[in-house]
Amino acid sequence: MPASPLTFLIVDDDEEDRLLLCSYIEELFPKEDFRMDCAGTFREALALIRSHPYDLSFFDYQLGPDTGLELFKKVRADGVRMPIVFLTGQGGEEVAAAVIKAGATDYLPKSKLNSSTLLEKIKNAIEFHRAEEHRLIAEQRLQNSEQQYRALFDNSLDAILILDESGHFTDANAMACEVAGVEKDEIIGRQAGDFAEFPFEFAPKRFLQDGRARGEFSLLRSDGASRTLQISSRAHFLSDKHLVIARDITEEKRAEEEHRKLEHQLRQAQKMEAIGRLAGGIAHDFNNLLMVITSHAELIVRKLPQTGEIGSTVETIIGACDKASSLTEQLLAFSKQQVLAPKVLELNLEIMKMENLLKPVLGGDLALETSLAKDLGMVKVDPGQITQVILNLAVNARDAMPRGGRLTISTRNLEVDAPYATRHTGMKLGSYVVLSVADNGAGMNATTQSRIFEPFFTTKGIGEGTGLGLATVYGIVQQSGGYIAVESQLGNGTKFSIYLPRTEEPLQPADEVPELSLETGSKTVLLVEDEKDLLRSLSDLLKAHGYSVIGAMNGNEAKMLLQQHGKDIDVLITDVVMPGMGGDELAEHVRATQPEVKILFISGGTLRLVSEVKLPSNTKLLHKPFSGRALIENLQALIG
Repeated sequence: MPASPLTFLIVDDDEEDRLLLCSYIEELFPKEDFRMDCAGTFREALALIRSHPYDLSFFDYQLGPDTGLELFKKVRADGVRMPIVFLTGQGGEEVAAAVIKAGATDYLPKSKLNSSTLLEKIKNAIEFHRAEEHRLIAEQRLQNSEQQYRALFDNSLDAILILDESGHFTDANAMACEVAGVEKDEIIGRQAGDFAEFPFEFAPKRFLQDGRARGEFSLLRSDGASRTLQISSRAHFLSDKHLVIARDITEEKRAEEEHRKLEHQLRQAQKMEAIGRLAGGIAHDFNNLLMVITSHAELIVRKLPQTGEIGSTVETIIGACDKASSLTEQLLAFSKQQVLAPKVLELNLEIMKMENLLKPVLGGDLALETSLAKDLGMVKVDPGQITQVILNLAVNARDAMPRGGRLTISTRNLEVDAPYATRHTGMKLGSYVVLSVADNGAGMNATTQSRIFEPFFTTKGIGEGTGLGLATVYGIVQQSGGYIAVESQLGNGTKFSIYLPRTEEPLQPADEVPELSLETGSKTVLLVEDEKDLLRSLSDLLKAHGYSVIGAMNGNEAKMLLQQHGKDIDVLITDVVMPGMGGDELAEHVRATQPEVKILFISGGTLRLVSEVKLPSNTKLLHKPFSGRALIENLQALIG
């Protein structure tokens, strides 16, 4: 018994034939195992078929003015897939061929209609229909699978290629064509070696033996561009096919390389910062020692006759101290701790002023060229320091061109945006004036370039250089709020580019320098210095010039002395940075309590930048090491 009643439809315009067929079906199946409908016309049959599903239909070939074949075609056009058996009392083999060709399930002449033949036709028709349905479902699934595969293949973000046993491409997706820069028909039939040189692990024998291969290789596109691909392949993913999947990682590789460069720049900046702190600390302590030596030597000179062996020896000591102080100046410049006097200036004008100075420095076998932007913006820098920067770079270039060459100094404006700043660690967004100093000399390798700004590093022979020239340039530029970059290749010269922030401040008038003479003073000075030996030597120097001196080792001690001798003190000379109360804080106290007292700051350039200290207006700042003459001149200028 069927799981559910079978449903039959009998379509015949002959009522006797319909009844005969019905009687056979009733003989074959119990009443509860089937349901049966009948139609005598084309229209009635079509209405029933559209409203009811049937397991099997019997169509008479002749339906009055219509034919069963026309009804069959109409039903199929409507998408109805039920099995249909044709019955006919005439036509023979021609009718049978026509209906089977049209797609009918079976054909039965009415002359052969009986219970046994009918049962056989019913079973065959239902089984055939079920098999056909399974086939159609399988075909649909296969078609869906192929569509999905094709969609994945064609829309993959990776390049996918299929090769046959001979190593020729049989298929390639859109991304493969895009990566290679060619059309699909330019890939099909060609071999992988036509596009790229594969690493050893992709050799055919090795590949077929291992069954897979992974790695990277470079592809040269048809437009000449090189791309880096990450490849993953499998042999015999089908019986006679090999699969290759390639991902374009060119941009990732570039990003990784850029990241490595930025990391290197950051490490280099951190290293330079650490070296700078060390150099600044040494320079500060050494400056104080030089001050003690210099001041005592000057006192000896004042007390000795101008001639004689002792006087000459002392002068030699002072000269040596001057040379040593120039070294500490360079160390302080590198460590960004020297005191600058920035002014708004026209960089082009400063360069033109230096041309006559540079020519004898470069010598007759070096050509000096300038390319200065006409609309160059203003910068705010220390004129003396920017002169030193250009001079140091020029000397460095001269040494790189022992057989002659060309030095080019150029200027231009530049707007630094985010991408540009990202490529140059430490550079900020904004408007810059760029000063470039380029030579066509020997150039430098990458190892040398990574160390050129380190103090005492030099590629010159023993006794030919201190190794502080470029370190000084680096410090001055950094302290001026700028940025320095170098481009160099062995045999192709070197170019230093200095980026200085543009300023909108107006040009300042030149300062008038009054003429001074070292007259003997008569004022009372409160001298505050935390170095004991330096305090004593400066006190002796001031006293030798007629000044009364009250000494203090720190700000708190000076504050107590101000309370005791406040009315007698005319000038406060104080170090800027001291333990406890600093000179700037002490000066604020003096200005609040005794505004008539003049203030002269002295500084050795310490880890705490003087530029970060808020110095009161109408004060002077003297940078260590200084001579006794410089101290007295500044003191006289302050007193007036």
